[in-house]
Amino acid sequence: MDLKNAYSIDDLFAGLDEPGLLLDETTSSIMYLQALVDCKQQYMDQFPPIESETLSLEAVDSLEKMRKMRLADPEGVPVKGDRFYYAQKFAGGLGRAYIGYSEAMGMMGERASEMDFRLFSMTDDKNIPLFYMDVAAVNAKISNEKKALALELVNMITSKETLVRVSMNNSHPRYLLLARQSAYDTLASDYPIYQELKKVALVPDAFVFRIKPDGIEYLEEAEKNKDALPSLND
Repeated sequence: MDLKNAYSIDDLFAGLDEPGLLLDETTSSIMYLQALVDCKQQYMDQFPPIESETLSLEAVDSLEKMRKMRLADPEGVPVKGDRFYYAQKFAGGLGRAYIGYSEAMGMMGERASEMDFRLFSMTDDKNIPLFYMDVAAVNAKISNEKKALALELVNMITSKETLVRVSMNNSHPRYLLLARQSAYDTLASDYPIYQELKKVALVPDAFVFRIKPDGIEYLEEAEKNKDALPSLND
């Protein structure tokens, strides 16, 4: 299969006849949860425990395929905590495919404009895109004297001008996914990739990944049980 036609992990697995997938340091449990949403074909408010007896075989199979496809850098290993090591390696010609966050393109320099990217299903089913967001909000219990100032601050934080500024690192684009359409249009005048990123952000069936009040405890427990999942960082 031509990798240009790959839209899922199964497509990618069929198209790579040898290890060629680059992955920056990532958490197996998060990738498992993304695969679980795709194989169940529905967004879930609460995920089942990550334990050997309760794991989805289809979601685990997705991680296993990623593990088999993963290509390590033959020149060495990345420094712990270097989030975009393999993004830079991919821009330099290592590997045939890369899975990561959009902001990884900010580390690819001028090569970013040559990249073909898309939303990707973690299973052979339809992709259900999951996004995370930084949210600006006003406490409902705020006093009336401070409410107007708080709303002014929120409006400033979420304005097009602010989003455009935070999307740049000095004179280089960070390729963040933004929650305001007009910011994409402004950035795209200098960096055309933002027109393509805008299409990604406007996918109608996308969900913001919501963590319930006990979500942090869930993720911590999942991390403790990560040995039940294929490791993506071996």
